[in-house]
Amino acid sequence: IPRPVKGVNIDNSFIHNLGVRVEPPPQDGVFPTEFWAASVFYMNSYDSYVFGNVASGAMGGSDSSGFAIGEEATGNNIHPLFFINNEPHSNYHGGFRFYSNNQGNAFDTVGLSSWRNAGGFGTGAYTGFTKFFQSKFLESTSEGAEVTTVFYHFQDSLFEGNAKAGFFISAYIAGTDPRRPNQLIRNTF
Repeated sequence: IPRPVKGVNIDNSFIHNLGVRVEPPPQDGVFPTEFWAASVFYMNSYDSYVFGNVASGAMGGSDSSGFAIGEEATGNNIHPLFFINNEPHSNYHGGFRFYSNNQGNAFDTVGLSSWRNAGGFGTGAYTGFTKFFQSKFLESTSEGAEVTTVFYHFQDSLFEGNAKAGFFISAYIAGTDPRRPNQLIRNTF
């Protein structure tokens, strides 16, 4: 069990919240591009419970998202343990954005309903251990899910009505491992 890190929140619960219209003020006439500056729910803690929240209207930077987990959180094995039945929609960039940076511990995302975002889900940096179950990625203006990591898992999920692709695998230099294969299981496109 990881020990608490000084200055890091632990044991947070986000339960049935509505977050609407987050728009950071421009700096020198330009919106900040960092996703932490323009996300409705930005998580940087572990042992969290994120259940039944709605995030809509994250505006501003190119990485603005309804839900975001920062690379400094996941890079230190800090991660939400429960991410269940959350709904990001109508966000400028992504519904759910996550940078894993070789996070060693997985967490499951169950029942995500991401719709009419620029992108439904996006992840980056090296390896991703998040598993998606029974999630929906609908009507995004680009991809339903864009994965630039290895070790991903999507199961029993729906990818429908996305403008560019339901599921987009970006080329990445990290190789896959046969002991932990990339997995797409019983999904509908």
